[in-house]
Amino acid sequence: QSNKRAFIVVADGTVNTLTDGSTYAVSDEDQKGTLFTNGKLHFSGTGTLNVTGNCRHAVVADDYITTRRGVVLNLTSNAADALHANDGIFIRGGNLTLNAASNGIEVDKAGLYIGSGNVTINSTNDGIKTSCDSANYARSIRIVGGNINIITTGEKGHAVSSNDSVIVRGGLLRAKTSGKAAKGIKADGNVVVTGGDIVLCTTGDVLYESATTTSSADLSAAAGVKATNLYMNGGSLRTSVSGTGAKGISIDGTLNLNGGYVYACASGTNYRSGNLHSYTKGVKADGNISIKAGSIVVSALSGEHSEGIESKTRIDISGGNVVVKAYDDAINAASAITISGGNVYAFATNNDGIDSNGTIDISGGLTVAVGSSSPEEGIDVDKNNNFSISGGTVVGIGGKGMSCYPQGSATSQYTVFYTPSLTTNTKLCISDGTNQLLLLNCLCNYGSDCGLLFSSPALQPGTTYTIYTNGTISGTEGAIIKVTIVAGS
Repeated sequence: QSNKRAFIVVADGTVNTLTDGSTYAVSDEDQKGTLFTNGKLHFSGTGTLNVTGNCRHAVVADDYITTRRGVVLNLTSNAADALHANDGIFIRGGNLTLNAASNGIEVDKAGLYIGSGNVTINSTNDGIKTSCDSANYARSIRIVGGNINIITTGEKGHAVSSNDSVIVRGGLLRAKTSGKAAKGIKADGNVVVTGGDIVLCTTGDVLYESATTTSSADLSAAAGVKATNLYMNGGSLRTSVSGTGAKGISIDGTLNLNGGYVYACASGTNYRSGNLHSYTKGVKADGNISIKAGSIVVSALSGEHSEGIESKTRIDISGGNVVVKAYDDAINAASAITISGGNVYAFATNNDGIDSNGTIDISGGLTVAVGSSSPEEGIDVDKNNNFSISGGTVVGIGGKGMSCYPQGSATSQYTVFYTPSLTTNTKLCISDGTNQLLLLNCLCNYGSDCGLLFSSPALQPGTTYTIYTNGTISGTEGAIIKVTIVAGS
């Protein structure tokens, strides 16, 4: 124990071991762990230090802890946290292997920084955690480098958990979490990603939390990311979540994709208990969703209410690449959907490709929306005068009863509606005799129950267009096939 600060220099080539007992003797001194300081704790050197805590934490400081390049720390707590500090933890290098009955790393009243090194955590509760409830302290988790591998188990166990924000600017974070209501990343504030690579695999069913004297009964589902807001500006974020009511990404506020790559996959049956329910969603936001750049790929194929991208308010897409496959609506918003740029591909196996309970305005980009047969549609809006197309290329395929046409006041572009008979892998082409405006390969077996909506700046008045089917395609690329159809009828 040290009252001020302790410099632990682990000599090169040495292996050093510290172990406490299962109980501590009564003392007036603080006894918080096997290796403890009231002040700062600095680890350096190139040797190996093994610390085991059988009664409390393995390593703990009332101030902050730092690690430097070269040091090897193997920390195990069979009773509490492997690495615990009051005023911050700064990992600037080293090789850390942490095993804990509670949290791998926890900071009580400050933030946590990982700049480099290798960190491997196996814990029962949270892997990395900042836990202070007071906004008077800087409590964010910042990852700018390093190689981090986390395995957590247990009810409501999270790989990365912050009472403030989680900021990732670099490095590699890989996490595998399992347990009811488990989360890959949980932030009471924002999750901000500007670089690095994040891979989250989460497994866990819904947790039912009974009513108390101060709160109503509630449900908590497993999720890859759970945060107030998500800002994706670079790097990559991949989440795969399975369990009842699972969420790939669940945001209480807004989701903003300004760059980088996002993959979100959710699978599992829906959960109901009385008036409470939790539905499987690929990406869910209570606030607005804005996609300006980057790429997002979403999969949610588990059954009714299993939607790909859902906003409780509006979705605005002005750039980037969006690919969604879902059992229910692929893309759904409560009030409005606008598409002014980018490439959007939305495929629903049992409902609408794109569905808005308010308005849909398309003014640019490429939009391909595939729904199932009647009464479902490629593009669905409650009233036709709430649907407008003023630019971009738009393809909507659904049931023959498709009744959604762009009749909004902003509509200024020609649209074709056609009811062909299309089965899986049927080829269709719209040509003006010189150019092929549309060439597609049907993904579903609609038969005679098919409605096709097509709008393009290339459609001009006074021009004759021919629709060919059953031809042969060569040079397939992308959702819309910009190649050659030979023969056909």
